Amino acid sequence: KAYYVFTFKLEVSTNGEDWMIYRHGKNHKVFHANADATEVVLNRIPQPVLARFVRIRPQTWKTGIALRFELYGCQITDAPCSELQGMLSGLLPDSQISASSMRDIHGSMGAARLMASKSGWYPNPTQPIAGEEWLQVDLGVPKMVRGLITQGARGLEGSSSAENRAFVRKYKLAHSLNGKDWNYIMESKTGFAKIFEGNSHYDTPEVRRFDEIVTQHIRVFPERWSPAGIGMRLEILGCDLPEITTLPDTVTPTVPKVEQTTSAMRPATSPSLSAVCDFEKSLCGWSADPHSGVSWTLHTASSGSSGHGTHGTWQDLSLGSDNFSGNYLHLDAGSHTQRKKARLLSPEVGPERGPLCLLFYYQLQGEAQGSLRVLLRDNNQEDTPLWALKGDQGPHWREGRTILPQSPKEYQVVFEGFFDHPTRGHIRIDNIHMSNSIELEQCAQPLPALTSGIPNRKTVDLGNDPAFNHKQHINGGWPPFFSTPSSNLDPPSVTLVSEKDKDNAWLYTLDPILLTIIVMSSLGVLMGAVCAGLLLYCTCSYSGLSSRSSTTLENYNFELYDGIKHKVKINQQRCCSEA
Repeated sequence: KAYYVFTFKLEVSTNGEDWMIYRHGKNHKVFHANADATEVVLNRIPQPVLARFVRIRPQTWKTGIALRFELYGCQITDAPCSELQGMLSGLLPDSQISASSMRDIHGSMGAARLMASKSGWYPNPTQPIAGEEWLQVDLGVPKMVRGLITQGARGLEGSSSAENRAFVRKYKLAHSLNGKDWNYIMESKTGFAKIFEGNSHYDTPEVRRFDEIVTQHIRVFPERWSPAGIGMRLEILGCDLPEITTLPDTVTPTVPKVEQTTSAMRPATSPSLSAVCDFEKSLCGWSADPHSGVSWTLHTASSGSSGHGTHGTWQDLSLGSDNFSGNYLHLDAGSHTQRKKARLLSPEVGPERGPLCLLFYYQLQGEAQGSLRVLLRDNNQEDTPLWALKGDQGPHWREGRTILPQSPKEYQVVFEGFFDHPTRGHIRIDNIHMSNSIELEQCAQPLPALTSGIPNRKTVDLGNDPAFNHKQHINGGWPPFFSTPSSNLDPPSVTLVSEKDKDNAWLYTLDPILLTIIVMSSLGVLMGAVCAGLLLYCTCSYSGLSSRSSTTLENYNFELYDGIKHKVKINQQRCCSEA
């Protein structure tokens, strides 16, 4: 006989005693399981839930209940800068946990620890006023904080069962570096203190994340709570602040010269160009532009940072390694960097070298409207944009790619960071690599991009290499497979022409969308001229015809159909107007 379960419900718990049936909306979620005894069925949970214990409660089945299952999930700490800060583990002593009031005057503040207590924090007033009661945690030292885990409370000893269901539905968060001057986490759209969604069950924890803040003290102000009152346990998510060292402005690239023995030999450039520059041992010949108003800084990531796969905000990106401690270049938003360009210069790329694929990793995060550009600088200090990206791209490391063309002259690659506003934000770069082993098709973005981010396109003389002089690509500038992954821009706006085509160079600078608009506009003008000519011709023809053959026209009857058929006789005076 076949035994299997048709449908089931899911229960979760943090302690194995207090259980909650998983809900989707207001109702219990019923999961559909198997239709036979051998099929494997995958059910995804619409909204992830934090739990330590999981139960399956079969609802309907065939013959009898028989089930095998596996769970998919991850740890909270897998996310960037999401380490538990000691409330759950007990690393933070009770002396660093405080509250506005406490109902059990003989109780310990350790009751407010996430999942570690069977009760929780209850304020003294049974009818509290919103915004007056608070629960506070002192982290001991300033740290980067990115989230909060909240949980309800089970109730005090001897309390009724109704008090076991106390939790906070909504709350505000305030932070301080000294414990005296407090600031709320604000809602960017409204400018008011942000109200966070809390819990809907006294046992099930909820995670709430926000933009990273540097703080030592966190204070939670309950705004809405359950009928049983305010009850809370919590944990803080964050990470240590990184060590910061300043990138010296006096670093200059060293380009060894190689003596040429034959005319076919190409000059060599710095060895760092052919290797991945991760800034661990040196700057690989990269240097700060002495003429820029602000400099990049070299950050050393904490060796205790953890992560996997997509790397987090404060972690260095180390290729081929699980060790996320290391260095990267960093630019922070602030009044000292507002509307100032921080430029990083590469060693000189030798003539006739390439084409190369430039690969790098970057972070572009925050509300400061930061922008990151990759430029090509020639011997005349003229900069040509190759790649650009603007706006918040999230906290993760992303890969950027663009093609460095072959040039008859030496040039340098420039990374340029810029902030429109002095508010929170940063730009980071790491693992820069100029590769000649990657196919140009792979150094490209599969989807077309927009072109609004690069103004003032310029024509650059990059020699007569046939790889860059395809006239059949005149509408697109570069061949269609030349583009920039992870950027919201078009393929690199470097237009490549030979000496003999310089007179027609303006054609190569036309964007495909712009060219399409020009062509369609020209066709519209042409069709309008044709229609006007035909109208003039018809008018003149009818006028001449009426003067010569009015008698013939009078013998014609025109039939008009508009629901009813009728005949109208047209005379000479109404000929042209009726027509």
